[in-house]
Amino acid sequence: MNNDIFALYEKVLDDPKLDTVEKKKEMFNEIRKLMSPEQNRWNFRYAILPLAFIGLSVPIYAILQIFFGKEIAIPEALLSLASTAVGALAGFIAQYAQGRDSTIQQISATTVSGPHRPNPALQADTP
Repeated sequence: MNNDIFALYEKVLDDPKLDTVEKKKEMFNEIRKLMSPEQNRWNFRYAILPLAFIGLSVPIYAILQIFFGKEIAIPEALLSLASTAVGALAGFIAQYAQGRDSTIQQISATTVSGPHRPNPALQADTP
């Protein structure tokens, strides 16, 4: 599927009928919508921003308490939500980075050495 989408990008670049940059950008935007949800850059942002705001709520709450001269008393519910959000944020970022690294490795393996072929030395011995 991705190869077909990248081929569409190339066709748009080479098409003489699309003479202006705006027309090509519009076509690129429409082609981008065909990609899988894992490749949509906004999905990452939709998940990260709310988690970051919840995670930052405790330090902001503490700073506001100090600013107004009150004793710092962070509600347990806010603290537990913020700590859960920070943990989810760390897990999501780690998973995203790991997925990106494996995708880069797959691309480099197929472009440098051709399609993946199983290593006979690593396969189980068969009688």
